[in-house]
Amino acid sequence: MMEKNLLTGIQNVPLSISWSSKGGHFEFFGSASLYVNIPPSRKMANFGSLQGILTSPVEKIDLEHLPERFAREAIRIPDTKGSSAFVEGSIILREGKGGLKILTVSSSFTIGREPEFTLSVQREGLTACPCSMGEMRTRLEKMHPLLKNYPDIPVITHSQRSRITVSIKAEKTVSYLNLLSEIGEEAFGNTLSFTGSNDQINEMLLRSHQNPLLVEDVSRRAISLAKEKIKDPGPLKEFKVECTSFESIHAYNAYSKKILVYSDQS
Repeated sequence: MMEKNLLTGIQNVPLSISWSSKGGHFEFFGSASLYVNIPPSRKMANFGSLQGILTSPVEKIDLEHLPERFAREAIRIPDTKGSSAFVEGSIILREGKGGLKILTVSSSFTIGREPEFTLSVQREGLTACPCSMGEMRTRLEKMHPLLKNYPDIPVITHSQRSRITVSIKAEKTVSYLNLLSEIGEEAFGNTLSFTGSNDQINEMLLRSHQNPLLVEDVSRRAISLAKEKIKDPGPLKEFKVECTSFESIHAYNAYSKKILVYSDQS
């Protein structure tokens, strides 16, 4: 029987990071957890030092590099020297003058024998159900035969709020936040915003009915975009997309997932 190292640390420490640049003012709100692996014979009671790492002032830095920075600082603490560390966190991006983008970023970094970095971006959008639209068109064409002459006019269907999460796993930290956000937005073609005007909301509703999507449609589009935009995967191990549709008239949520593994391109 072999006794493995002990995982210990702190969870859900609030994060609040703010800076200004030529691109505008950016604020991040969320939380992070930081753990270290220590040998069975060593005690780890200096949680205050771990908290200090997560709450220390942050100069301008790429958001993707924060987990690695936290992990590397953690294993420099005397009590944890020589151990490995794992950091995970999730934030909501607030950009501009109080406008809240529905953009949640989650990331983790493991430092040890085999460093591993993960990054995921979650976006929310509005989709319209193509199945119900097909059924409604059949019924409406029976009621109004002239409708057959206008196949491009969208008809009645139900809308649903949907969520897409695109993520990568890599051998080291890579700056893919903007790319993942772009892929998530393009896969939907219809992302939600809390700050949209009535005109923008109505335009979003019309676009969703002009291009109704199933969850598998969104996932396939995201994989296709990843193949198109990631020409050289380099240290990437995999790209993953998950899509959930919070159905408005059904007693279930629809879900799809697809993974692109770069080692074998499957």
